[in-house]
Amino acid sequence: MDSASLHGLLFGENKSGKFIGFALILILALALPLASVLGLSALAWKSYARESSYRHRLGNEWKAHFEAEQGPLLTERVKLGAELLGIVANAALGTWFYRILISALRDRGLVTNSSTRSRRKRRRSQKA
Repeated sequence: MDSASLHGLLFGENKSGKFIGFALILILALALPLASVLGLSALAWKSYARESSYRHRLGNEWKAHFEAEQGPLLTERVKLGAELLGIVANAALGTWFYRILISALRDRGLVTNSSTRSRRKRRRSQKA
């Protein structure tokens, strides 16, 4: 299948082509950032729960036991910080990508401005 026929299938002039293209792009735009945020959240929660478990079970001696079994505490905290930073970065990139995607789909006529905010803007511009 060449790129012209793929483009015709995804962004064809008929309604089914527009729907298929819109659905595929929307799924990718939502699934990738959402999956990465959920995955990083699970890793961060596991790391935090492990440290908290050691602290709760062993009291004041938890750091020595943790480092003996899991490795340096600083390394674990750096990993946790990187996971939290990844969550924030992926959420921000997902939001940015979604906004770009919606405006691109709006330019192609696949999405319409039907939100309350856009209706208010139209009313204001009609009054002026």
